Amino acid sequence: MYTVEALDRLILFRQKPDSLLRRLMATEEAVRVAAQGELVALAVENGWQGDLWRCCIARELVSSENPFSLVWERRSGGQDTLKALALADMKLFFELVSAPPEGGAWPLLRDFRHESRRTADCASFMAFSGKLAAAGSPEGLLDRLTAFYQTQGVGLLGIGQVFRARRTGNGAELVPVEDRPPVRLADLVGYRQQKDLLIRNTEAFLRGKGSNNVLLYGDAGTGKSTSIQALVNEYADQGLRLIELYKEQYDLIPDILRQVKGRNYRFLLFLDDLSFEENETSYKYLKAVMEGGAEAVMTSYNEINGIPAIVNDEVRHVLKGTYGLPGHVVCDGGDFSQTVNDHHFYQTHGETLANGLKAGVDCFTDDGEIVYAAAREALDNGWITEKDIDESVRNSFRTRIRLGMFDKEGDCPYQNMGEEYINNEEHKQLARKMADEAVVLLKNENEILPFDENTVKNVAVVGPLSDVWYKDWYCGIPPYEVTVLDGIREAFPNAKISHETGLSEIRIRLADQTSDKCYVGLDENTRLKLVIKEQAETFILNDWGCGSMTLVAKSNGRFVTLEEDTDIIKADKKEAFGWFVRELWNLKWEKSSFTLESWNKKQVIVDKDGHFSICVDNPPARFEIEIVKDGKTAAEKTAKEADHVIAVIGCNPVINSKEEVDRTTIVLPTEQEELVKRVAAVNPNTIVALISNYPYAIGELEKNVPAILLSASGSQELGHGIADVLTGKAAAAGRLNMTWYRSDEDLPDMNDYDIIQGKRTYQYFDREVLYPFGYGLTYAAFSYEKMQIKKERGCIKVSCFIKNTGERSADEIVQLYVHKKGSRVQRPIRQLVGFERIHDIQPKETRKVTFMVQLWELEYYDVISERMILEDGTYQFMAGASSQDIRLEQSIEIDGTHAGKRNPFQATAADCYDAYDHMFLHRGINGSSCVIPGCAGDDPDEMKEQPVSGKLIYHDFVFSKKPLRLNITLKVLEPVKVTVTGKNVATVTAEPVDCYRMLEMDLPENFIETGKPETIQIQVEGKCKISKFVFA
Repeated sequence: MYTVEALDRLILFRQKPDSLLRRLMATEEAVRVAAQGELVALAVENGWQGDLWRCCIARELVSSENPFSLVWERRSGGQDTLKALALADMKLFFELVSAPPEGGAWPLLRDFRHESRRTADCASFMAFSGKLAAAGSPEGLLDRLTAFYQTQGVGLLGIGQVFRARRTGNGAELVPVEDRPPVRLADLVGYRQQKDLLIRNTEAFLRGKGSNNVLLYGDAGTGKSTSIQALVNEYADQGLRLIELYKEQYDLIPDILRQVKGRNYRFLLFLDDLSFEENETSYKYLKAVMEGGAEAVMTSYNEINGIPAIVNDEVRHVLKGTYGLPGHVVCDGGDFSQTVNDHHFYQTHGETLANGLKAGVDCFTDDGEIVYAAAREALDNGWITEKDIDESVRNSFRTRIRLGMFDKEGDCPYQNMGEEYINNEEHKQLARKMADEAVVLLKNENEILPFDENTVKNVAVVGPLSDVWYKDWYCGIPPYEVTVLDGIREAFPNAKISHETGLSEIRIRLADQTSDKCYVGLDENTRLKLVIKEQAETFILNDWGCGSMTLVAKSNGRFVTLEEDTDIIKADKKEAFGWFVRELWNLKWEKSSFTLESWNKKQVIVDKDGHFSICVDNPPARFEIEIVKDGKTAAEKTAKEADHVIAVIGCNPVINSKEEVDRTTIVLPTEQEELVKRVAAVNPNTIVALISNYPYAIGELEKNVPAILLSASGSQELGHGIADVLTGKAAAAGRLNMTWYRSDEDLPDMNDYDIIQGKRTYQYFDREVLYPFGYGLTYAAFSYEKMQIKKERGCIKVSCFIKNTGERSADEIVQLYVHKKGSRVQRPIRQLVGFERIHDIQPKETRKVTFMVQLWELEYYDVISERMILEDGTYQFMAGASSQDIRLEQSIEIDGTHAGKRNPFQATAADCYDAYDHMFLHRGINGSSCVIPGCAGDDPDEMKEQPVSGKLIYHDFVFSKKPLRLNITLKVLEPVKVTVTGKNVATVTAEPVDCYRMLEMDLPENFIETGKPETIQIQVEGKCKISKFVFA
C-alpha cells in the first residue's frame, strides 16, 4: 500500500490537499475513517456498487480537468508530451488499483451492495470502474481512460447533463440536476411542426452548422420546459448539455460562459420566464454575450487615474464580470516589468504579478525568467495561491484548446489549409473593396471628379507618397503593395503618366572646410565618411515636419540610420521603420549651416578617420547643402505639361505620430504644403490624394485645389482604392471617423482627456470645424424624407427614406444621431447611435433605411448613483449625411429613471463631481481615485513654487436638516486652504501630513437652505489629494 506522499509525485492528476483519495490514504486513523464514511455517502448518492476503492480512483480520474484530459475530451489527443506525462501518472494509479488497502472496513467497502434507483444512471461510470482491474498495465489503464474521455467527457460537465446556475460569492456555480424527467422526444404528443423545427435546429447546432436561438412561448403547462428536457435526453450522448437560468441570473451568463467555453460539448442556455418590461436593462448582459465574440483582451501599458491597467481591478469586475469576457486577458508586451521600472508602482515584480492575477490578468508577456521569478516570489510570500495560478492557466489553456493547439496531427482544420487560402483572388478582391470604401471625398469643386478614363490623356503624379507604400506598426507584411502611382497607371492605360516625387536631391559637405575631403560619401560598408567631391553621395531629403527628416542614399536606395546599440552611422536600411525609428534626422539650421541630430537627440560628429558618429561631449560638426535637383521645381515642370495632376501627400505611419509618439501640431508638413501650392499654381486641375491616419489642418491648402481625396495607410490595395474612386469605378462614399479641426488652437492640452470640459470630439465641440465627424461627399445627391420613430419593446425604431436625386448610381452612408434634451448633466450635442452604407442606389431610386436603437444604448453614467441609468425625458433623433449635415429630426418621450438627488449625509466620492476647474484625477486610497488641484499631466506629489488651486462643483444636494460640519477625507501635501460654498461660505486651513486624514469644518448656521436642490463648491488652495466628504 502506497503512503499519501506518493500522490505528490503526480504531475497532471495532482490531488488537492483535501481530496478524498488523499484522506483515504492518510496516516491518521481518524482522518481515514472519516473519509471512508464520506466514500459510503458518495456511493449511496451516486448508486455505486462493488469495489468502492476502485470507484474512488475512477472518480479522481474522470473528474480531473487538466490539460491532458481536456485535450482528449475533444477527441484530439496524440502521441505527444502530454500523453507521456499522463502515462507517468497512470503508473501510480495502476499500482493503487493493484494494491488496495486492507483491514478495518475495507473488506466491506470493496464489495459494497445497496438498494439504489441511481445505479442505472451511473452505468458508464461503473463500467469504467470495473475495467480498472482488468487494465493489465499503466498503458492499458490510460487507453481505457482516454476512451472514457472521448465517449463520456471529463469532470462535472462530462458526467452531468442538466445543470442549474447558483449564485456564489465568486460568481456562478453549475449544480447538476439529478432527478430530472426521463422524457424523450417520442413521448411528446402533438406539436409536430414545432418539434421538427427544434430537432432540425438542434442537430444543426450539434454539427457546428448555422442554428438559431429559439423562443418558446405559450401558457403554463403547454410543454415548453418538457420539450427542452426531451432534447437533452435525446442528444446527451452527442455532447448536448443544458444549463437552466432564471431572469434574475442573466448577469451570471458571462461567468458561466467562461466555465464552459472551450469544452467539447454543445450547451443550451434555457432562459426560463423570459419577459422584459419596457425599461428593462438586465437584457444588456444577455445581448452582450449573444452578440459579442471577443475571446481575449490585452490591457494597455498606460495608467488610468494613476493605476496601471495591468493591476486595475476593473479588468475582473467590469471586463470579465459585467461585459462577460469568456476567454483570457493578457498584458501588453513588456508592461509587466515596466510596472516596477517605469511606473514605479511597486517595489518588486512579485507584487505586480500577484496584483495582476488578482485583478484578472491571466498571462504576462515579458522576459520569462522575470515572470517566473516573480511568480515564485509571490507564491512564497503568500500573495497568491495555487488556485490563483490554476485560474489564470485554465483561462489561457481554454483558448489554446479551442484553437486546436493541442489537437493531434490532422484533427485541427487549420493544419490542412494550404497556400490556396493565402493571397487568392477572392482575398485580393476583398482587400480592394475595403480600400475602395475607405476613400473619403473631402472636396469636389465643379464636379471635377470622377475622371473619364477614356478621355484623360496626360496625368502627372507628384508627391513624396506617390510611389511608396508605408506599413504601420500593426498592419502586418502584405503579400504585395499597390502604390498610388501603380493604381493610376493601371486606371489610365492609354494616357501619358509622368511622375515626380517633389523631393530634392542634395550633397552634404562640412561647413568652412578647405580640405578636398569635405563631402559626405559612403565607404565600402555604407558607413558615412568624408570623401572628395567626385565621390560624394547624393541623398534624397524628405522633410516630414516637426524636426523629423529622412535621408536616402541614391546610389543604393537605402536609408541613413544610426546603427542599434552603436554610434555608427550607415546607409543600409531598406525602410524607415521600427519601434524606435533610427532613420530619423533633424537638420538644425543656424544661418547658412546646420548641425545634424539623430533620432535620440544626439549630435553628429566626424571622427579622426573621417567617419560619422554621434557624441554628447564633443562639439557637433556643421554642414552645408548643395542642391543637385530641386524637387519642387521638377514637380512644377511636370505638372505644367499635364492635363491633370494628382498630388500624393500625407504621413508616414511611424514618423511623428504613432504609439508612444505624439504630434506637436496638426499642421501639414510645410514642405508638402508648399509643393502642392506651387504645383496648383501652374496647373489648376490639381487633385490632392491625402494618405493619412489622422486629421490635418489643411484649410489653406483646400483653397488652392478643386478636389481632395483621403485614405489611410495599411491596405495593400491602397493605390487601386484611390484610382477606383478617381475614375468612378468605385462609389465615393467614405466618411470621416474623426473631426478635422481648423488649427491647433481648437484643441485642449494633450494630457487633458476630459472630452466634455475640453469640448473635444464632435459630441462636445461647439465651434466651426474644417470637416465634421461623419463628413464625406458622393458623386450623386440624396434627399431624405418621411422619418418615422416609434417605441418597441426595449428599443426605439427609427426609419426614413433616401432618394438618389443625381444622375449616376452611388452609395450613401445614412447616419443616426441622438440628443437628450433637458438632461441633468451635459449630454453630447449629438451622439452617433447607428449608421448604414446603402450600396448601388440607382438614379431616382428610393430606399428605406431602418435603425433599431436599444434603450440601454441611451444610458449614461450617473455620478450620484454611480451606475448607468436611462434618463427619462425627451430624446431628439436626427438622420443625415454627417454630424452637421442633418436632414431629418424628430423627438420622442422615453420613460426611464429620473436623475436622483444627492444625500449630503452620506459620503460623496470626490471624483463624483458635476464640474471642476483646474483639477485632475489620480490614484487615491483603497483602489479609489482622488482629485488634486492642478493640470492633467502634473506630478501628483510635486509641489510648485506657487501654490496651486482648483474647484469642484456638485449639484443637486438636498438637505433635510441644517448641517453643522463638513468632514473631508484628504491628504495634505503643503499648507492648504479649503473653502466650501453653499448659500454661505466656510473656510479652514490644514498643514501637511503624511497620510489621509479627516479634516473637520464647522459650518455657519445659514450655510445652506433645506428641502430643495442646492449646489456645493469646494475650493482648495495648495496641493492636496481629496478622497471624499460628508456633511454632519
